[in-house]
Order: sequence, then C-alpha cells, then structure tokens
Amino acid sequence: MFVRIFLIRFVLSSVHCAKILGVFMASSYSHQNMFRPIWQELALRGHQVTIYTTFPLKNESLTNLTEYDFGFCIRLKEERMNFDLPNRFSDIFEAIDIMKDIGEVQLQHPFMIDLIHNVRNESYDLMLVEHHWQTYFALKDVYKTPMVGIISFPLTITTMDGIGLERHPYIEPDMLLRFSEPNSFIRRLASWSFNWAFRFFYNFYFRTIFDDQIRRHFGNTSRTSYELSREFSLLIGQSNNALDNSVASARNFIPVSSVHVRPKKALPQDLASFLNKTKNDVIYFSLGTNVKMSKIAPEARKKIFNVLGSLPYTILWKYDKDIVPEDTPKNFYMRLWYPQQDVLAHPKVKLFITQGGLQSIDEALDRKVPMLIIPIFGDQPNNADRCVSKKIAEKIDIQTFTKEELRSKILQLIDGPIYREHIEKQFAIANDQPMSGLDTAIFWIEYVIRHKGAPHLRSPLLDLPFYQYYLLDIYSFLGVAIAVILAVIYFTMKFTLLTVCKLLNKSSAKQKLS
Repeated sequence: MFVRIFLIRFVLSSVHCAKILGVFMASSYSHQNMFRPIWQELALRGHQVTIYTTFPLKNESLTNLTEYDFGFCIRLKEERMNFDLPNRFSDIFEAIDIMKDIGEVQLQHPFMIDLIHNVRNESYDLMLVEHHWQTYFALKDVYKTPMVGIISFPLTITTMDGIGLERHPYIEPDMLLRFSEPNSFIRRLASWSFNWAFRFFYNFYFRTIFDDQIRRHFGNTSRTSYELSREFSLLIGQSNNALDNSVASARNFIPVSSVHVRPKKALPQDLASFLNKTKNDVIYFSLGTNVKMSKIAPEARKKIFNVLGSLPYTILWKYDKDIVPEDTPKNFYMRLWYPQQDVLAHPKVKLFITQGGLQSIDEALDRKVPMLIIPIFGDQPNNADRCVSKKIAEKIDIQTFTKEELRSKILQLIDGPIYREHIEKQFAIANDQPMSGLDTAIFWIEYVIRHKGAPHLRSPLLDLPFYQYYLLDIYSFLGVAIAVILAVIYFTMKFTLLTVCKLLNKSSAKQKLS
C-alpha cells in the first residue's frame, strides 16, 4: 500500500516537475540554514533544481539537484567581520562593503560567468534568489523567468518598498534599530528618522554599488536593481507569529517561520553519554556561526568565564578554535560544533545563551528553552528586545555588562517559572498554523510555477509615481486651495475695511463741513 502511494506521488510530481534556478550567495550558514530545506524539498518533490550556493547539501541521492559550490567565500567574509563598529550605520556600511567585495569574487568565477552568459542555453520555469543580494536580480533579465525572493531575517524598509508593503514606523521599527517597541517620543523620532535616512542612503548610495556590478557583469542593457526589485512574483520572509507585531501585510509577501526546524534526533553517542552522566543541569552557550567568540573583547570573555565557571551547572560551549583557552573553567565542555536543535531538546538543558539570530530563537522556542541573549550586530538587538518583551528571554550588552548582572539574569531565567510559562504560551501560538513554514514556502513557490508568475498578487502601490504614492498631488491641491481661500478672505477683508474706512472718512468730512 505504502509503495503504491509512493509511486503515485512520484508519478504526479514528475508530471508537474519544473526547472528551478536558485542563487543563494550569502557566506553565512545561519542564512543558508533557512534556504537549504527549501531547495532540498523542491528536489524531493521531483523538480529539476540548480543551485548556486556557499553551503551546498552535497546529497548524492538527489540526482535531480545540481549544486555549484562557492564555499570559498566563507573565509573571505570571516576575515572581514568586525564586531566593534560604533553605530547602526557603520554596521550597515560595513555589511554592504563586504557584500560588494565578495560579490566581485563570485561574479568573476567561471561558474557565475557561465550562468550570466547562459553558455549552456538553459531555460528555467522559476528563479529563486536571496533577496538582499541584489546584483543577482539581473539574472531575471537573462532567463526571462518569474522570480521569487527569499529573505532569512526581518524585512527592512527598502525591502518593504520593493513589494509595496507599507508599515508605520511607530508600530514596526526597522529591524536594524536596537528596539522593537517605540514606546517613547525619542524612540518614535528615531524610528521615523531612520526610515527616511536608510531609504536615502540605500537608494542613492548602496544601489549604485549593485547597479555598477550589474552594468559591468551583465551589460548596459540590464535594468537597475531598483527596477528589478519590484519584479518579484513573491517574497518569502522569516516571520514568527509569537514574536512579531500584528501589522499590515501584502498579498505577495508570504511570512514563514521555523523552516529549518526539524523533529528531534538522537545526539551523537559521546555527547549523549556525557549529558546523561553529568550530575548538573546544563547551560548551552553558542553565539552562532557569524560571531566568533575568539574575536570578542578579552575582558568580556573573562567576565563570562568567571561567572559561568562559578555556577553549579555544566556549560556546553561552542567555541570557534581547536585550541581551548587556558583560563577555561573546569565545568566547561567545549566543541567546535554541536547539533544545536538536538542539544536544546535534551531535558537537562535549562538555558540557552545566544547571540539572538532568528534561526536560533526559532529553535529555542520550538524546544521551549529560555534564552539569555547577547546581541552583537544586525537584527540581533531588535530580536533580543522582542524576546524580552514576550518574557521568554533576558539580554545583556556585550560592551557594558557586569558580572553581577550576568549572574543575576542567568539565575533569574533558570529559577523563574514565568519564563517557562511564557515560552510554553509563545510555542503554542507559533505552532498553531494550518501548515508548517516549509510546506507554506513550497506551496507558494509551486503556485508561482503553476501560474507562470503571479502578477495578480503584485501590489498596485508599486505602479504609482512618487508624487501619488506620497499623496503630494493631494497635499499640493489642498495647499493651493487653502492658500486661495486665505487669499480671498484676506483681499475681501482688506477691500471691506478699505471701503468702510472711505465711508467713515467721507462721513467725517461732511460733519466737519456742516
């Protein structure tokens, strides 16, 4: 019976299989961690999938999946990452600069040159592209195919502009701000100001970088990144019902969560044996794949070591170097890598100390483990603020925290029942959906394939000229109308006063003559 069902599904998927091109060039495992299950599932459903990526699956059983490996870019990014930037705009400029330089290396690679010039004369039914890597949008003009964007972090204001999604800065501050709730005048002013400043810098500076790369590598006939950014059939974005505000959306934006989260698996035997034998409860410490603990200020690392080393807990520490620091406390168990989802599922793990990336938060929420968040860069401060407001986490500032603050918050999170209660509640909210995040993403991708694009989902706001989008024609008309009315009132009153004055003067003159 099961064999028959499998054969029927295989035949149906083969009948409707499509040729899909995917370009996911970010040199970050945490970002690719969301994309990889999507292209794997598309291949499992029978589609012919061709992927350009820095983290290939390398699954030889998927004979209909072709991957081009750009993993050499990871080292380039790691050499450039800087965690000591003074402010948000420095952070953004640094990220764009890294993207530009790594993009140049990628675009000059023979794999990418062949793709850009379509040397194999390929055609595709759909293109998937990582949304913030905008140079690759130009492949839409090469292959003349519908395009679906996928983004692994919250939407920025310019991303929303590209799909015609309008959100109020007082309700939904940009993910690059360090707060999620503008609950004071200063924060509301900062949110409004950041939106306009970021729009200005992005459209008049950052886009020139992407456009220059497009012209040099794709030719002068290619459209600009701004024009191409408005050509998406759909945008699939990371979003979590439990953490995000209830805000306006758009038909062509498909929010998904926990795409990469999978059912619990058994831990490696040595790790399982260690955890089962340890007498203490466990704190799991990992700052993800982008943040290297060895690059964090020694003073901060020393304070963390001192506090965690003095606590009656076993510390699982994901460290990024083979050589363990000499001052490592005895209750630390260090490794280069842990199967994070399965570690968090172990009953002895009582706390997750994390940098606050969305994928890590999704995993902690799914495994119901409270978090202490140490945000470093990007969307992490904003994510941390959201988690704190939902009472599923606390946060500390890596530059200013004290040992007393760190100890207090760790014990508060482990001993305080309120965090467990709230994480149970948010888990229920996050998982009360008709389909999983992965199934939702696949459904809408195949929807675009079935309909050969989805222009009917496109927001009409995208077709409005600038002056209409911002109601400048209405404001101008009202301004002129008010000015005309005020002018009429002014001149009428002036004429009336002059007339009255003349009459009074004549009357006064007559009285004098008499």
